[in-house]
Amino acid sequence: MVVRLTQYDGAKAGKSFFVGRLAKELQRMGVSVTVNGRHDIAMEVIRIKNKSKMPIVLRLDGCYYDSESDHAGANLGIAESASRSVHVVCQSKWGQAMVCKYLGIPKEKTTVILNGADPRYIPPPQKVEFKYEFVTASKWRPHKRLEETVESFLLADVPDSCLRVFGVLGNGVDESIKDKWNDKRIIWHGPIYDHSILMGWFRNATAMIHLCMGDCCPNSVVEATCQHVPTICNNITGTPEIVGPAGGFVLDLDAPHDDLRPLPLYNPPKIDTRKVAEAITACVANRPVVSTDHVDIRNAAVAYRRVFERHVR
Repeated sequence: MVVRLTQYDGAKAGKSFFVGRLAKELQRMGVSVTVNGRHDIAMEVIRIKNKSKMPIVLRLDGCYYDSESDHAGANLGIAESASRSVHVVCQSKWGQAMVCKYLGIPKEKTTVILNGADPRYIPPPQKVEFKYEFVTASKWRPHKRLEETVESFLLADVPDSCLRVFGVLGNGVDESIKDKWNDKRIIWHGPIYDHSILMGWFRNATAMIHLCMGDCCPNSVVEATCQHVPTICNNITGTPEIVGPAGGFVLDLDAPHDDLRPLPLYNPPKIDTRKVAEAITACVANRPVVSTDHVDIRNAAVAYRRVFERHVR
């Protein structure tokens, strides 16, 4: 079987890092992978951008559901790609529920496979400056809750600790946010495009803090988990499906989302930062042992291979 993975292009984005890892594991299992050559089945990400006479599996990281925008119109292109695919892979059970509701995809046409990374990978170590180093990483937008993350860390006031912030600011999170906290314990790294360096910082961490209101299956949390780092997260959308089985801290911060309603992503509700601060303190006092099987890239690759084999003509 030959699988075409056109997103395996070296781009500096989470989905490309994941597809690269998936390609490596599929090849290790004896599956041939191509970028643009002859193939038996293809996988596209989010939208079908490359034509193929062979069956196409679509990998979705969710859909649009911002309550303050035309999410229905924004979803039309994704829904059209989903209708042209033979199967849809969703990255969490929450993501599956959302795309079935918002895109009209039959549940039986979908499979849930969490993103994966390699828990055996040991990155080059980075210089540790504090006894307790916390990390947070994202492409920052309001619903990622950077302000609440910093506030929670400062409220915890753990001696000899720092918070390292990784990722691009923008889309409602201005660079001026750095001026709000004049504190040497908040270290602004910006984006780090050398993935091995980023993983080195993750491996140092006492914990990751990820309070995003709406994430399907954040690669940063998967990667921190595979570096055996616990995560502190909120209680809705897809992140708890990574953090809960890993043994991290899933905090009751948001109202339940069982009705799958649209969410105000650019005007998210405030959360109780005291709960986050308490989890930070608890992690310092008794850091949990992290389980990684559910986000091991080897297990993800096996699940993808089964999907591909099911639909090869």
